[in-house]
Amino acid sequence: AAGAAVRPARAVCVRRLMSRTRVRITLDKKAVARLKAPDGDIDTFTRRVAAKARDRAKLNLTTDGSVDTGRLRNSVQYQRFPTAGRRINYQVGTNLDYGIYLERGTRDHGPRTAKVLRFRGKNGAFVFAKRVKGIRATRWLSRVLATLKI
Repeated sequence: AAGAAVRPARAVCVRRLMSRTRVRITLDKKAVARLKAPDGDIDTFTRRVAAKARDRAKLNLTTDGSVDTGRLRNSVQYQRFPTAGRRINYQVGTNLDYGIYLERGTRDHGPRTAKVLRFRGKNGAFVFAKRVKGIRATRWLSRVLATLKI
């Protein structure tokens, strides 16, 4: 829409353990009057953009090789949040706690109070380690904004 004031979209972390990407489009009154959404309904158009963002986030997880069980990929969804006035606000993300660690990555880490870390490995047996390597950030959710065409 020509003349539309579009705020730059940015990735935000809503809660410490919940990764979210918020895409906010703000239009002035003249731009809204000129806006021609494909259906003529701005809410339907915005919902489709949120669905595209969700689908792209799932694709990013798959192509990055970050899928082990598919639980994170299957938990990615979009949701409309009510706002004051006539704003339309959708958020895309996951409610799983480890989504943020794949998004931002982790540092190498070790035990804080014990001598070694103890956790279950992939085969189910206990693993003991003094330090473990962190994981690299995949930016699976924030990269959606760069590829999203509105």
